[in-house]
Amino acid sequence: MAKKKELVDLFNLAKQTVDGDISHYLFTITGNYGAGKSSFANELFNRVGNAVIFGFEDRFKGINGARPILIRSWKELLDYKKMLRKGIRENNGENPFPFNTIIIDPMGKAAEMCEKYVCEENEWDSLGDAGFGKGYNEFFKEFNTMLDDLTTMGFTIQKVAHNRLDTITPQGAAEGYQVYVPDVPKKLKYIAQGEPDFVFYLDVVRNVDEETRTNKPVRRLYLQNYADFELKSTLKGLPDYIEFETVEEGVDKFIEAFDKAVAVTRGEDWREEEQEKRTEPAESAKPDPVEETEKFEDDTSVDVDMDALREQAVDVRTNLLEELEREEVIEILKQYLGTPKINEVQEPDKLTAFIKDYEAA
Repeated sequence: MAKKKELVDLFNLAKQTVDGDISHYLFTITGNYGAGKSSFANELFNRVGNAVIFGFEDRFKGINGARPILIRSWKELLDYKKMLRKGIRENNGENPFPFNTIIIDPMGKAAEMCEKYVCEENEWDSLGDAGFGKGYNEFFKEFNTMLDDLTTMGFTIQKVAHNRLDTITPQGAAEGYQVYVPDVPKKLKYIAQGEPDFVFYLDVVRNVDEETRTNKPVRRLYLQNYADFELKSTLKGLPDYIEFETVEEGVDKFIEAFDKAVAVTRGEDWREEEQEKRTEPAESAKPDPVEETEKFEDDTSVDVDMDALREQAVDVRTNLLEELEREEVIEILKQYLGTPKINEVQEPDKLTAFIKDYEAA
C-alpha cells in the first residue's frame, strides 16, 4: 500500500502557486466514436508519465506503443486490483509496475460491467429491484471504491468516455437545451465531470474542397467556451480548441497551450517564447558588434557575438527540458542568468557559465 501522508502544518500554511505539472491533473476526454480519444489519451499520459489502458472494449490494437489490458468483466478488474495491491505490498509499499497512470477506457462500458456485477452479487435482475435507490447506491459505491483503491495505491486515474446528447433544463426554465456529455450513468456524473480538472471533447472536422470534392479530416479538441459540449478547465488562457492531423502534433499543441495557461493563471508574462520565435533582425537593425564588447573576469576585452551565445543557451535549455521539469529549468536559469528569459540577458559571462555547466547535461 502507498505510504501514509503526513498532516499539513496548519500553523505555517503558505499560498500555493498554480501547479505546472500536467501529470498532477485529472482528465476526462470524451467525443465521437473514431475521433481518436484513446490514441490522444495514450500519447498524452505516456508523454507526461507511464500509462496503461484498462480497456473495457476490444479496440486498441491500432494504437502504437500502447499498453492495453482487455477487461472482460468487473470480476476480472477486481482480480487485477488484487494483483496490483500484492505487487506493491511485496515491494515494500513502492510501485514495481512499469506504469503510474491507469486510463479507464471507455468509462461507460466499465459502468455496465460494474452494474452487472452488483446485480449478480445481490441476485437482482436490475438495480431497480432493490427499491428505494439502494441498488443504484450499491452500484456507485462499488465503482467509486474501485477508483479510490487504485488511487490509494498511488496510481493516477484518467478517463475516456464516448458521448451522448443530453437535455439540460435549468431550474425555473420552461425549456431545456441539448448538450453533448460523457456517456455514463447519472450516478457517475460527478466522477466523470465534477472530479476531473479538465473535461475535453474530441471530434473530427472535415473541410471539403468544392472543386475536387475531396476532404481531409482534421481532429479538433474542444477545450472551453462551446455551448454544444459540457467542457471544463481549471486554468485561464487555454484556446477554445486546437486542431491537428497526427496525435503527436495534437499532444505537442496541447502541452504548449497548457504551459501558456499555467503562466497566464499565475499572472506571469508569457512573452519569452514569442520573443524566441522572432526571425533574425535585418542587417541594418543588428547592433554594432563593438557595442556587445564585454569585460570578463580576466579583464580582457573581447568581441562577443551575443546572438550566437543566446542561441547556444537556448539549445542548452531545450536539452535540459527533456531531462528536467519546466519549473526546475526556470530555477536554474534564474540562478545563472537572473531571469528565465534568455533573450533579455546582456552579460555574456552569465550565458557562458550557464552553457559551460549544462551543455553536456
